[in-house]
Amino acid sequence: MDGKNRDAYFRREFYGGRRSLARALDVVVLRITVFAAAYVILAFYVHPAALALLLSAIITAMFSVVTFMLNRARYEKFVQKRMDVLLGDYMIERLLMMPKEQLRAVVEAYTLKLPNVRDLWEQDGYLLARRSDGSFLLVGMLQSAKEAICADELLVFYRAALECSANGMLLYSTTAFAQDAEALAKRLAMPVSLFPPKRLIELAKEAKLLPSDAEIEEALDVIIAQKREQSASLKEAAFMGKGRRYVMCALVLAFASVLTGYYIYYPIFAAVCASMGLITWWLNRAKASNGSVEQQGAQVAR
Repeated sequence: MDGKNRDAYFRREFYGGRRSLARALDVVVLRITVFAAAYVILAFYVHPAALALLLSAIITAMFSVVTFMLNRARYEKFVQKRMDVLLGDYMIERLLMMPKEQLRAVVEAYTLKLPNVRDLWEQDGYLLARRSDGSFLLVGMLQSAKEAICADELLVFYRAALECSANGMLLYSTTAFAQDAEALAKRLAMPVSLFPPKRLIELAKEAKLLPSDAEIEEALDVIIAQKREQSASLKEAAFMGKGRRYVMCALVLAFASVLTGYYIYYPIFAAVCASMGLITWWLNRAKASNGSVEQQGAQVAR
């Protein structure tokens, strides 16, 4: 996916799925409204009318510039936020698919670099670190696809820490604490530190266990293309539902015309709804035929 297609995807998301033609129409209508409102106000105080028109045009131009700058700043912030979310999700997915031994080696190397850690070894399936003051620290690692660490999972590490006579816990995880786990961590008899998932990604990247920047860009392009396809399928389903609603509205209006005896306005509105339903059906049929042709062409190209 090139930069143009990516920008088109983000703009569609930023404007709530509205197409470029609808957005352009909104811009034109808004400018006309601002120009008309400015002229109506200035016409009472400024003479002649040509000067009021000129001032209205200047106000409209200034409004357009300010609106453009604000929308551009909001759009850039939106794109950066969405890219951060997509990148974070992709990196977490790579960590989840990474062999546990590789991620564990990264965790061990970093833990040994901590200022107060003197030694590190494995005990009962967990890592136990000896600190400079002679106390022990349980080092845990959790590769989980869950949205957050629950209290039950935290209790498993806590019981292991008690069995190992540890005085604290350091957890490396691909996800954050849930609310119940965060509240439980404050009530436990030993300090609990959670290594942020973002820092874990940075460690894995420093160890060259994650894809390169070029591979990440290609992967993000694939993810965005998949999201565009999903969005298109959802809109197609909504498009079909809209056509059925038009038809139902036409039937209700036609039935209301018979019940009330009004044979002018109700049939006109029913005909409009039926026409809209027919147009929707036709456009959806055209999209479906174009999609089948593109699929056949892709199969032939393969």
